[in-house]
Amino acid sequence: MTIVPDEKRQNFYRIFKQLGLKQRGVAAAIDMSPAAISKYLVVGSGHIGLRRKNEQKLLDVLKKRLDEFHKIRSATAEQLRVRGEEWDKSTVNAALSLSPDSITALETELASLLEPDIVLQLPDPVLFTPGGALPPHAVNYVKRATDYEIDAILEDGSSPASIVISPINGGTSSFLNRVYQQAQVVQDCWVGFVHLDAAFAEGEKFTQFDLFKYVFLRVGMPDDIFADDSLDVEGMKFAFDTWVRQEWKDASRIVLIIDGLNQVFENAGSIADPLALINWLTALRNETAVGHSPYNKLALFVALTGKTWSAAHASPYASQAGHLLLKKFTAKEVAMLFEQIGIEQNCYSAEEVHSLFFGHPYLTQLFAWSIRSGSTADEAKQAALALDGAYETHWERMKSEVQFLIGKNYELSEVLTVVFEVSNRQSYDPLNYNQSQIWQGYRRDLRVFGLLDGTVNTPNICEFYETAIKREKNAVAGESVVKRHSLRVPSDAN
Repeated sequence: MTIVPDEKRQNFYRIFKQLGLKQRGVAAAIDMSPAAISKYLVVGSGHIGLRRKNEQKLLDVLKKRLDEFHKIRSATAEQLRVRGEEWDKSTVNAALSLSPDSITALETELASLLEPDIVLQLPDPVLFTPGGALPPHAVNYVKRATDYEIDAILEDGSSPASIVISPINGGTSSFLNRVYQQAQVVQDCWVGFVHLDAAFAEGEKFTQFDLFKYVFLRVGMPDDIFADDSLDVEGMKFAFDTWVRQEWKDASRIVLIIDGLNQVFENAGSIADPLALINWLTALRNETAVGHSPYNKLALFVALTGKTWSAAHASPYASQAGHLLLKKFTAKEVAMLFEQIGIEQNCYSAEEVHSLFFGHPYLTQLFAWSIRSGSTADEAKQAALALDGAYETHWERMKSEVQFLIGKNYELSEVLTVVFEVSNRQSYDPLNYNQSQIWQGYRRDLRVFGLLDGTVNTPNICEFYETAIKREKNAVAGESVVKRHSLRVPSDAN
């Protein structure tokens, strides 16, 4: 992907103007769409890079234009007249309007862009507060085993399709940010990143057409393709195939990242079928197996967590894709987090913190941040077990995901009770029929969600979740007592 940093790329607007060039003309000269050039010139989050080969073509066009300016300025009036077709009037006027010093300055500027040792510039490392995805330069991002699998996929194509699976709030978006960053430095790699969590407002209805149009626009398809009122979803897919065969033909690797599928599955008011998008990704993955260019260079990364997992884990895509499992932190990784954010070892016990959350990434980050903010380890633990602040928000998210998983089959309290009792059994007594159905039906998903730990034969839960479930059971019991009292008829009633 492109490696010219924002502070230099934004100067292209001025350079085009000085050289008398229009974006449309530049796009035609390097055989690209005007929309692609426009998105390349954007500075910031809306920027979509060019492959190095195409970026080099762009710089060559500008360099050639300066060479023409030199020839025009040194030509006689008769030479300019004879070569009028080669040098149109606007080109001649642009060349003559620039001073020799301006031309020299432009040559120096372009030469700096053409240097082979330009590298991707990342912001300085920053410590980010817990909550939301961490950017690649976050000091408090802890690498797990899965982080070291990215290079093999990007460079060797070892997995044409991957699903990223983590506990609830387990860091999938942070991980995908790093996949995106690493893909950008692979030579001639095309990278597309679609954030579906920003696609539609909560409760907003959207059609299949709306969903696919959003995805295709985010990966860079030109707006004018969608101007045809007769275009339907199948037509869009065909247009996408036509476009990528041109767009991807020179890429060494093609990386498409899809994050935020939860937003689509959660939007119960929508009239779109989220699995239609999953099925389309399956079709792309199947194209890689055929081996035809350019799909044979494709690497898909899709996050399946929470509601997305429970609805899509049995789809063909999920069954065919490689699994990138973002496991909870080990005790060593817990210690690594505290070291990275500058907390002394005498302020906490890595083993005790690990035991409290069994290494849940987000909860561990919250705990570490509390100590960094001045709390003692005991105070931080009390806040966690009291479900204070962000801890409660996380627990509500977990309950929401479990409720979506079980639907109307069972009450949430029934499932939490089974989790609590099974994980606390000293002797594994047989479950009753209803409990057995719950356990057999959902133990795998609850393990994926991060609520359950241990093994299949010896399941357990961390102290945080155990305490949260106890509070939940007590709350439900309290509501039942209140309800019984409200329904009881007084003995002295007439």
